[in-house]
Amino acid sequence: MKFMNMKRFASTTMAGVMALSLAVPAMAVDQSTVITATYAETTLDVTVPANTNATINPYGLPVTMEDAKTVLSGQPITIPTPLMIENKSAVALKVGASVKTEATTGMTLETAAAGVDAKNTKSLYVEFQAFEAAGIDGTTAADITKTNPAWAALKDEKAVLKAVLATGASAVNATPVVTGTDLVLREGKDGLAQAGGVAYVRLSGVVAKKPATAWATTDKLTATITYSFEPAAYVKSAGTITNATAPSMSGVAQQALTFASALPTGVTPTTTTWSSSDETVLTVAANGASVTGVSAGTATVTVTIVGSDGITYTASLDITVAA
Repeated sequence: MKFMNMKRFASTTMAGVMALSLAVPAMAVDQSTVITATYAETTLDVTVPANTNATINPYGLPVTMEDAKTVLSGQPITIPTPLMIENKSAVALKVGASVKTEATTGMTLETAAAGVDAKNTKSLYVEFQAFEAAGIDGTTAADITKTNPAWAALKDEKAVLKAVLATGASAVNATPVVTGTDLVLREGKDGLAQAGGVAYVRLSGVVAKKPATAWATTDKLTATITYSFEPAAYVKSAGTITNATAPSMSGVAQQALTFASALPTGVTPTTTTWSSSDETVLTVAANGASVTGVSAGTATVTVTIVGSDGITYTASLDITVAA
């Protein structure tokens, strides 16, 4: 042990000598590092629905799906097979789409639903719609006992993306509007879509019931949907945050916060983090129980929860600190 200590001391002394030697200016051969960057394409693993048929069904008459159990009823544009987008990629993806529409002569695509069912011409109001497929993953997507009832229960007002179909120049590359938050599909795992990584897409609308010239099997509408995908953050709502006099603190130095969690049943927090977007204006307690005003301005308080399902949930509240 003594010998080892002596060696360490000797090494330290030598290091000092070397350092002094290196401090003396010396001529050296120029050296360089060359970094070359080229584009490398990243392949996203996403499946989209194959071509399929829909029925113009003016009265929305009942149609039994392939499970011989689930009945579609009241759907003037009837598609008896669930159409799904599945994200199997390693990253979450935001879904975009554009729609091109073609219709046979004599059919009119209306821009509003009101009154279309009573028109005496072959009139339709048709929407492209995309929905979150709650609870469906890459395994259950093949289980018609789960997908068929969910498909039959879809409601127009729940669509995340919507686009009104129209003929003519305006129909080319018509882009769906986002009705709430972006439609983001969760990243895949082991080559399969996870829950949150699947979306339903369909056509829906209203059809004239009694046109002067009756509907015929030669009447045809074709919608070509082109999808786009870009990396995004998959985040769900954690619930709501409120404070005593939201959103203004009105001179109160500190106020209590109330957080009403809306995590899905069975999901528990693994980590919970509270933050302020500007701590020079407002700070928030680590447990989210209260906020303290620092200076006049507005800041956003956010709670970020990573759930036991691996999904990130957030909730936010803008709070104003008065001068």
